[in-house]
Amino acid sequence: MEKIKLKVIRETMIPPPWSAPPGAGPLFTGAGDTDYICGNCEFVIAANIGPGQRITPVETNCPCCGAVNEVRFAED
Repeated sequence: MEKIKLKVIRETMIPPPWSAPPGAGPLFTGAGDTDYICGNCEFVIAANIGPGQRITPVETNCPCCGAVNEVRFAED
């Protein structure tokens, strides 16, 4: 499975080591073969995204480390 690191917009203020809260999972799930991971701690923000699956670009806090990542799928 391919993994793509997202662009970090704002760094985390939480010191390492980081751990995701219980039950935390990807914020987006698709039906493809690419995972988009936090550019800081590599937590999976979007799992199994495939060609043609996309959302409007958003910024989201990583549930694991708190860094703000820019989520963009495809060529926006």
